[in-house]
Amino acid sequence: MAESTECHCARLARELPEKEWSLWYSFIRAIGGETRLRVLSMLSHQSSCICNLAEKLNVSQPTMTAHIKQLEENNLVKTISDGREKKVENYPETTALLILLQTVFRQLNSEKLASL
Repeated sequence: MAESTECHCARLARELPEKEWSLWYSFIRAIGGETRLRVLSMLSHQSSCICNLAEKLNVSQPTMTAHIKQLEENNLVKTISDGREKKVENYPETTALLILLQTVFRQLNSEKLASL
């Protein structure tokens, strides 16, 4: 069976329906911010309250709340009320996505990483 030499990514981009592009862009922006990416990484190990995330990443609580809201809107995390505070946790798919992204990043940047 002959396989196409066309890049899989090019097929994905072409096949994405026009109405989904804005959602795709919002999703990529959500994981693309450094603070939000760090939050996702931290949450891949355990859930945390917003105040702890803010403290660990040295940002204000309102700023962290805004970051969490953006991640929630893109279905990357969920918040659970735990008495007075809200706990945040990744969906299992989010953690799987992070593992995939880290693997691809390391493969594409192995020479740069070796020189660090």
